[in-house]
Amino acid sequence: MKRYNQSGDMLLPEIAVESPNGTVPAPGEATGSRLGRRKLLATAGLAGVAAVAGGLFNLTQVHADKKKASSADVICQYPGGTIRTVSDKLAESVSVKDFGAVGDGTTDDTAAIQQAFQEADGAVFFPAGTYIVSPSASSAYMLSIVNRSSFSIYGEGVSSVIKVKDGAGNYKGMIGLANSTVDLAHFHAESLVFDHNRHNNVLASVTDYQAQLRSSISNYSSTAGYGQIIVTDCTFLNADGVVSLYFPKGVNEGKLVRITNCSWIGAANANGSDFDQSFINATCDQLLLSGCSFEGADWPLAPRTAIETHASHCVVTGNVISRFQIGMNLTGIAQSGTTLNQVCSGNTVHTSRDGILIWSQSLSPANATVGFKNMIVEGNTVDLNPYQYTFSSTVGGCRGISIYGGAKSVAYENLAVHGNVIRYEREVGTPYINKFALKSFGAISSYENGNQTNLASHFSIMNNKVVNCPASGIFFDLGKVKGLVISGNELIDCGTTISPTAQFSNKVPLYLSPSLESDCHVQGNIVMQTDPAPTIGSFIYIRDRAGSNYVYKCLHNTFALRDGVDPANIADYVGMFNSAQRLWMEGTVPLGTIRLPAMTGGIGSRVAIVGSGIIASKTGASVWWSKEGWGTAPPAAGLWNPGDVIHHAAPAVAGHMGWVCVEAGSPGTWKTWGAIES
Repeated sequence: MKRYNQSGDMLLPEIAVESPNGTVPAPGEATGSRLGRRKLLATAGLAGVAAVAGGLFNLTQVHADKKKASSADVICQYPGGTIRTVSDKLAESVSVKDFGAVGDGTTDDTAAIQQAFQEADGAVFFPAGTYIVSPSASSAYMLSIVNRSSFSIYGEGVSSVIKVKDGAGNYKGMIGLANSTVDLAHFHAESLVFDHNRHNNVLASVTDYQAQLRSSISNYSSTAGYGQIIVTDCTFLNADGVVSLYFPKGVNEGKLVRITNCSWIGAANANGSDFDQSFINATCDQLLLSGCSFEGADWPLAPRTAIETHASHCVVTGNVISRFQIGMNLTGIAQSGTTLNQVCSGNTVHTSRDGILIWSQSLSPANATVGFKNMIVEGNTVDLNPYQYTFSSTVGGCRGISIYGGAKSVAYENLAVHGNVIRYEREVGTPYINKFALKSFGAISSYENGNQTNLASHFSIMNNKVVNCPASGIFFDLGKVKGLVISGNELIDCGTTISPTAQFSNKVPLYLSPSLESDCHVQGNIVMQTDPAPTIGSFIYIRDRAGSNYVYKCLHNTFALRDGVDPANIADYVGMFNSAQRLWMEGTVPLGTIRLPAMTGGIGSRVAIVGSGIIASKTGASVWWSKEGWGTAPPAAGLWNPGDVIHHAAPAVAGHMGWVCVEAGSPGTWKTWGAIES
């Protein structure tokens, strides 16, 4: 096993070196000192390596009169192994210190590290130390790996630091994968720290920050493709660029990017000026982002976005994002067309503007008309704190998990948003939704404000929990949808904004207004209000913009209110755009004083009013529901319509069967019916 000292020199076994007087110490008389590789070669020459114990090195090509030999003159061989030259053996791992890098945190080591990159055949080692690097020009990478088919850089963890020089100015990136004639089959970075040193490298304006990428590692501008790019166990300090790890496609689509167990600490924007950022951005056939953490410096400096994907066969799992504006963009934006099979699961996101945004857009007219197929967003926790959002947004905000429309949006297929928890800071005093220009939003939302002919096919929203969203807990507006299923969700205190200018849609916990291409199932959801005087207009609102014959099936949903609630502001359990909207409703409701849907259809719908013994049924074309119940007297309160019936709970001889409403009102006018013979 290779051993190294603190300077990165390889420790060799004790050796016998010929002395100046021509004598060789006998075994046991050796000095016992360990010679580093460079010192050994400088003092003993390569010929001296032949004396290494164990028979690894053998001097077979050196003439007796030679005092020194080149590395090509010395061969090495492990017992039973292949004979190789020393130069071949040493080339397997090159230390940056072999080329003069100091790593003292002061000396500019850019040239030495660049020489190591140029001379090494496949791998470069960074021993413990802080290596200062600087750009030769603002449009250049500080360090470039050029036209290599395979290359690795690695260090000793947090003690191996590559740091941007104080006052370095603008730069394209720290390390560039700059292939042009050779595809990069494999690149691997491991156990290194990249310090962007933003505190000591402040630019003049946000325009300057946007002018260059300021990346950590990137293949941007490379015209070649790549096979595998692996970054693992690395730390990125004080990053403030447009991107940190940026791997776009070259001439050919990238094959695989794997980023695991990495950390971003002290990440920031341009000193309080908002601009487009994404700290990981990759376009490839396969993408794995796992076990990474992203920590913004503080809320006023919160970077825009942590993760942005442009990849098929993409897994984003187990990452933690804190103090960013947006957690991640999961996109169907790939230059090769439709992206396939994406999974976003088990992530924890704490942001000020949006949690997880999903894009289905086209980069050019030649692209496919479907942005993505088969995406699962499952088991994530999103905490939104919009009071900490200090910038301006022209595209919206307050979205937990959202499908984002726009001028270039296209259709998508098979999206599952399941088992996520989305929590908001409760609005108190000042309504924070007024910070966002686009007021149509929700915790789980789709807002197609671009091409409204786009079709969302087979979209399921199931078993999610949303708490304290000031707008809709679930919001779907505009665009076409086929196979929409909304089931088993808990929407607790949603639609509760205190803004006096809020739109109607903001005050509905579950708001649905697409163009239906099939029946829509809204089943088994819990819509709960814990305020003593809720401000929502309806629990659910439905509209079919296409005016089709498809049906909203609202089955066995629970509408929950606290005891003693004042329901005066709640107009409907299910609000409807017009009475002709097709709705089938079954289940229970807590109060008879809140109106059931006023609809002409839905014949056969049946609802029980909890604790009252009253059943409401839709039996005809009238917008009113027919109510029937049991009691010993006609109702004294509640909304009643002609034909509603109360059956006598204790009929008697010469009495009557019950009471019937003959004039609508609260409680209306009632008459006895069904005389009983004496």
